[in-house]
Amino acid sequence: MKKIIRLTEFDLTKLIKRIINEAKYSVEEDDFGNHMVYKKGDYKILVDEKESPKHITLWHEDDGKWKKVGALTVSVSERRFDSDSDFEKYYKVSEIEIKPQHRGKGFGKIMYDVLIEMRGDNIKGLYSYLPDRVNKREIPNIYKRYKPKTEGDYQIIKFKD
Repeated sequence: MKKIIRLTEFDLTKLIKRIINEAKYSVEEDDFGNHMVYKKGDYKILVDEKESPKHITLWHEDDGKWKKVGALTVSVSERRFDSDSDFEKYYKVSEIEIKPQHRGKGFGKIMYDVLIEMRGDNIKGLYSYLPDRVNKREIPNIYKRYKPKTEGDYQIIKFKD
């Protein structure tokens, strides 16, 4: 018996997104059994979970030893912003830090890309509480790439399905 599979435009778009994302940031195990999603030269990026990571770390190899030189940490919270019709799950940025000597190499952007592209389907966006922002230059530049909206004291990046 033949089974007919029908994909709506929405389903097809999600499928294509998954295929592209998995090709861009595929999860491999490093030598220590960690979930590695990026490696270039003497840098690598690890995630705590394969889907919907909440802790992303940047590592640098120096004299044969790996040292953590950056982190992006988020939590998942239910929020309702003005543009939402109901409460939705969002990533809330708790920490983003890269040691000074490793800044300016695009790793902050890559960590945000990993977070956004590996999120679960139930995560609708990411937000940052503006008064808590210490970094007033690099973080706004990263956010601009994702076309954020500002609502009150929050800057929000809405993910497209």
